[in-house]
Amino acid sequence: MNFTGFSQNDTDSSKIALETSVAKLIVKDLLKGDALEKENRILATIIITKDSTLSSKDSTIATQAEINKNLQTVVDVEREKYGESQESNKDLQKALRRANFKTTIYKIGTIIGAICLTILILPN
Repeated sequence: MNFTGFSQNDTDSSKIALETSVAKLIVKDLLKGDALEKENRILATIIITKDSTLSSKDSTIATQAEINKNLQTVVDVEREKYGESQESNKDLQKALRRANFKTTIYKIGTIIGAICLTILILPN
């Protein structure tokens, strides 16, 4: 007769018996999982940094666009001022020509008047 018995006195429930190949695969998977988790944290940090950089660049672009708009307004105002000064300059040139013409007429009239007076005074 053959009696096979099991002893419950020496049973350790914290130990699991696995085949070596299965244990190697489990260790490989655990290491790979740890590496992927670390890579995931690093990538999340990189994404946050890139988002921050992108936000900063967007802010810079918006600021530059505002500066560009303000400078364009300044250019438009200066062009308007230049146009007004050109018109004013033309008006002043016309007024100067009129004044010079009047001065010339007065000079010619004075010379003619002097000649007439000389002619009238000399024969006597």
